Amino acid sequence: MQAITRTLLLNATFIAALATVTELFFPKNADARTPIAILNISFPGNENNNADRPARFVVPDRDTSVSADGGNLTRHEVHLSKLVELTHSYWCPNRPSSHGLYFDYSANNGKEFRGRFYITCQFAQETVDRYGLGKPERTEFTDRRRGYSLMIPTLAPSDIPAFKNRIADLKPACIGTICPGDRISPN
Repeated sequence: MQAITRTLLLNATFIAALATVTELFFPKNADARTPIAILNISFPGNENNNADRPARFVVPDRDTSVSADGGNLTRHEVHLSKLVELTHSYWCPNRPSSHGLYFDYSANNGKEFRGRFYITCQFAQETVDRYGLGKPERTEFTDRRRGYSLMIPTLAPSDIPAFKNRIADLKPACIGTICPGDRISPN
């Protein structure tokens, strides 16, 4: 009994220490935007000579056409914004503007394919230049099985209609015979 009590006390001490260290190295930012619900963002495999790279973006939402947080943007538009933010802040620093990411975007817990979106560093930079960056939000993802939790600046559009048009320039593509709207089995 004494050993169990000692183990529980050590576990509680470890958890408290871990929480303190986490807060120290990853402080909560009171100004950060409320993150959107994302199940998984991953960058599997090789970097393909640092040019273009595949990525997966999976969200739990069944209906991505509804308003995000009661605002003027749909969840789909906010999801595409996140793809641009990741491309700009994570992939593109120190890479030519012609490089980019191929995001395989799926909704409904990975059961519905929304399309492959290719976002070049040039598109991401032009979008940031046009609309600016706002408050950062914590974004968690894996890159070749290594986990990351980074504060990524968010896009800050003040002209929502123009921003919606810009995001609409991102056209979904098929992957082989799997096309946007198809039901898929998540891996």
